[in-house]
Amino acid sequence: RDLFTEIIFRTGSLIPHFLILDDPGRAEDDVQAAIARWPQETYTLHQHSVDRSLAQIAIYRGDPAGALEAAQGCWKRLDGSLLRRIAVVRAHAGDLLLRAQLSAVPDRGREATLKAAGAGIRRLRKEDLPWTDALAELAGAQVALLDGSATAAAEGFDRAIDQLDGANMPLHEAAALW
Repeated sequence: RDLFTEIIFRTGSLIPHFLILDDPGRAEDDVQAAIARWPQETYTLHQHSVDRSLAQIAIYRGDPAGALEAAQGCWKRLDGSLLRRIAVVRAHAGDLLLRAQLSAVPDRGREATLKAAGAGIRRLRKEDLPWTDALAELAGAQVALLDGSATAAAEGFDRAIDQLDGANMPLHEAAALW
């Protein structure tokens, strides 16, 4: 058996499947069962995938505090790891942290969320990739909406939709249209 591939698959690709089926408990159980089989000495791609999955499950469940805790833990562990040097890993973690921060408005308050989200958007833009720019634009539109600027939000969503289309991200584009 290829334990490496199995764990990456069970802690990554299967998560959206279980969430689409509205079964976050099964998603979390699968993540925990998979990672239990992997050595825990260092922070590896597997642990990073687990952190991301648990934060995504918390966002899906409507648990902003859990999502923020998982995403901040992911970012902190990534900070001390060589994985931080990999742009796609860094960008995924930054996007996750940003989404968790935006979900935490009720718990953290609008001002704290706007400040944290602004930093997260700048972090995504620094990656300078078409898909990170599109995600930053989408988050910027959400921030404008939170800030009470309907016109800026509508313009931001329009730009995000165009960028998401150009980055071949149809699911994100559909969410922005919704």
